[in-house]
Amino acid sequence: MNILMQSNPNYSVLIEKTCDIIYAQNFLSRTNMITKTASSSPQAALVALAKAISDMNLETKIDIGELFSKLLITSGKKEDTMEKKSMCESVKIASLEIKDTNFQVDVGKDFVQKDGKELIMLSVYAREINEGQSLIKRNYYYLTENEDDADNSFNEIVAKVNKIKRNYHSGRIISKVIFEDIKKILFGIISDIKFQEEDVIGTTLRRLP
Repeated sequence: MNILMQSNPNYSVLIEKTCDIIYAQNFLSRTNMITKTASSSPQAALVALAKAISDMNLETKIDIGELFSKLLITSGKKEDTMEKKSMCESVKIASLEIKDTNFQVDVGKDFVQKDGKELIMLSVYAREINEGQSLIKRNYYYLTENEDDADNSFNEIVAKVNKIKRNYHSGRIISKVIFEDIKKILFGIISDIKFQEEDVIGTTLRRLP
């Protein structure tokens, strides 16, 4: 091979051009994969791009490894920020009879700072719509790494309140039972952190058994 390249310069040029084509095709193939990956995972896309550049043995005036490390850190921060999604949902239980009470339960999920810690707070606020009376205000706190647990509790509360609504509208329960059933749901929620001043469900109304 070396003898051929020395005796025929054109052969050496041909080999170099062939290698360049192979490198280019490889890079384009990687770029296509990167494009498909970028929308779902920016970090994975950056890793793939770094690998493609590394395979091409490009000579640059900057440290490619350092550059992509910074980009990955920035991308990771952006992904973390995107994951912090607040949620809120309201369930209204309209009365079947004029004499019955209309209820509304608001459930929210937010990222908060409490006692110097970043936490996920689920808040539940139940009230009687007719008189505007507050029945229950309760907060539940989760560590940020347990966001899935917070989401599961959020969905559980909403689903069970909706079930109470269906039970009432189908005639399986009466209006007076709605408040007690909502309390049972809230007593069954277990969070990561409890604060003493919020450990007891607050209510502005006293209900006779």
